Amino acid sequence: SRQLLISFSGVGSAAIQLAQAMKASHIFTTAGSESKLEFCKNLGATHAINYKSGPFLERVLQYTEKRGRENFISE
Repeated sequence: SRQLLISFSGVGSAAIQLAQAMKASHIFTTAGSESKLEFCKNLGATHAINYKSGPFLERVLQYTEKRGRENFISE
């Protein structure tokens, strides 16, 4: 399954780990700094996007062959 997880926080960190445990094929997260993006990747995010670099929807569609996401988590 594809996943889209938005935010870097305690909720976002837990959601990344849950999605990984559920064998999600794509785990997306966004954050505003490279150190936070790296932290998310270390937790199991397959795609970490800096939201300050512009709209991230296009990148999600690119990574998922224009299928988008199945789940969205935001706080």
